[in-house]
Amino acid sequence: MTKLVKWDSSGYWPFKLKARVHHYGSGLEYFIRQDINRCMTKAFRILSIIEGLSLIALLFIAMPAKYQFGVDLVRFAGPVHGFLWLAYLPLLEIVSRKNDWSRSMYNFAFITSVLPFGCFLLEKRFRSNTLATT
Repeated sequence: MTKLVKWDSSGYWPFKLKARVHHYGSGLEYFIRQDINRCMTKAFRILSIIEGLSLIALLFIAMPAKYQFGVDLVRFAGPVHGFLWLAYLPLLEIVSRKNDWSRSMYNFAFITSVLPFGCFLLEKRFRSNTLATT
């Protein structure tokens, strides 16, 4: 069995780290890759729901509270939503590449991130196994 990671012996460990991935036709490497893909896809699904709920809270709770009642919840909800959305984008890129999504699937996931209640459309697509890995 081949090792998943080989260390470069010419330098110091934290600075001269080289990872070489061998074939993934069969064996332990294949199962490790599948498990990593499942974990990353699950993390993406969870982050998608949380980010979508933060958008809903921002648009339908914080904004009306600010402009109708004078309570400035946007000060808190805005940065939280912004942080979640900025975490969503790189994870979307990574998961879409790992799972070999088509460009239209990537665009669908991106567009649903800016639509209120779009996270539920994406989750529906995941549950129908259109985007989920096998």
